[in-house]
Amino acid sequence: MLIFVFTTWVQALPYYYNIEPIEVGNLAPRIKRSSPFVAGDKILTIRMSGTILAAIDANTGEILWETPLGGAAVPDIWADWRRVYVATGERATNQFMAFDLMTGRRAYYNQIPGDSDRSYNSRLLPVGDLILVPVEGGVLSAFDKNDGSEVWTVELPGSIEVISAKEDVVYVCCGKHLMALNAEGGEVIWDQEFTSEVIALGIGEGYVLAGIESKIYLINSATGEALPDPITLRGGNVVAGEIPCRRGLAYVMSTGGFLNIIDLSEGEIDEFPRLAKNAYDQPIIAGNALIFWSRSEGISLYDLNVGEKAYIPEYGEFKPIFRARLDVERWSLVFLDSSGSLMSIKLPRAGFIVKELDAMDNLTVSVEGVVSLYSNDSIVPTIEVRSPEGDLLWLEVLPSITPLLRTRKTSFSFTLSKPFSYVELKVLMEDGNVSWIHRIELPYKETGVVPPKVVGSATFSMSELGTLTVGETFEVKGTVVANVSGELELDLAGEGILSKTVSLGWVDAGVEKQFSIQTIPTA
Repeated sequence: MLIFVFTTWVQALPYYYNIEPIEVGNLAPRIKRSSPFVAGDKILTIRMSGTILAAIDANTGEILWETPLGGAAVPDIWADWRRVYVATGERATNQFMAFDLMTGRRAYYNQIPGDSDRSYNSRLLPVGDLILVPVEGGVLSAFDKNDGSEVWTVELPGSIEVISAKEDVVYVCCGKHLMALNAEGGEVIWDQEFTSEVIALGIGEGYVLAGIESKIYLINSATGEALPDPITLRGGNVVAGEIPCRRGLAYVMSTGGFLNIIDLSEGEIDEFPRLAKNAYDQPIIAGNALIFWSRSEGISLYDLNVGEKAYIPEYGEFKPIFRARLDVERWSLVFLDSSGSLMSIKLPRAGFIVKELDAMDNLTVSVEGVVSLYSNDSIVPTIEVRSPEGDLLWLEVLPSITPLLRTRKTSFSFTLSKPFSYVELKVLMEDGNVSWIHRIELPYKETGVVPPKVVGSATFSMSELGTLTVGETFEVKGTVVANVSGELELDLAGEGILSKTVSLGWVDAGVEKQFSIQTIPTA
């Protein structure tokens, strides 16, 4: 009996990584509430079931220091230029603590009145010199970030779902209430009560948005009065979280994966493109791009300049388990992945949106599109198009694009040497680094299969396989060493009675990894 082993690289994407993935452990569901935080050249994250606080070099991925917390870090951690602030839960005595950003040494600690709140979108919130800590049971405490002393504590009419602030006013979703509090002393400015729980919150110009079931209510931020007619979302109920607002528009995700773009001055939905099959968090704004993620489709990008979803299929491999953070200096997205790793992946500084494509019978392809700037840089982009075999088909240096002039239209044509099902388009920066790379699908049927580029190789060492018997458990075990880092799949095939694909998970370049696969051959 012969068994054939085939390897497939699922996620060998060195271009997309800002740093190599860092294992943080299999975080229990109750611990997923604490997402990473970026402070200067450091990424702060939790590890080992949420009980270890670690500082990671944002440029190299090196672990700079680790310190035990004595409890699980919930909700989100927060940091400034000097310290890291953490609240713990799930212990008889829970604490608000601060640690030195450079060394990890504890600066102070103070007891909080109960467990820190584990609601999905509750978080530590900085307001001036205060750090606000949500506590289970609808309690909100404010601590002086300089010495950790408690400044005020208030009891709210419900558990805290979402919390945000603008200037010296704190807005809190708690049960069926949306409240505005004075940050300095915790006094209630106004309290708007609804018939159902408020699970989403946004702060726009002159209005606060309250998300309740399939409705968005616009509330006067000064008086707390709600406009009489709520906005009905397209695509299901509102997703819990903090709704991003920019330039008079609010961007609200619904559970069906629809992005409801609301004009706040008109109080109505302008557009409602469907961006995913589902959504479980509100998006974040990164420059001129909207970043969102779903359980089934991973991370996606919506171009705010052009108003279209951008095509980066490789991002679908990443599955954040909680809120993602923008690392502005390195222009990357930082998050904890469902694989149990801390990820920092590059975002495109500029992308290319195809507006029209015409593929003719003579293998001439015409493309009209827009180069769109997402970051706050001024760049001189270069468009490069290559065939699957690597042949250069088109090269064009465009005039500069700037934060004021964020897009450049372009059109070009090229002729293929033979039918291909796709071509590869890149947007290059002045230094030659890739900002954007993706495939443009073509309607041609290829005359021959184009072998994919080899991104890596793996060497297997396996023990004696033994005899395959139909209906009995069979084990394949051994070690593998790869020359690149990435997710690796193993295909087993044996004379019609064995066909199985198994994920070996993440493998690091040059590091031997053991594996064991059990399967039952069938007739």
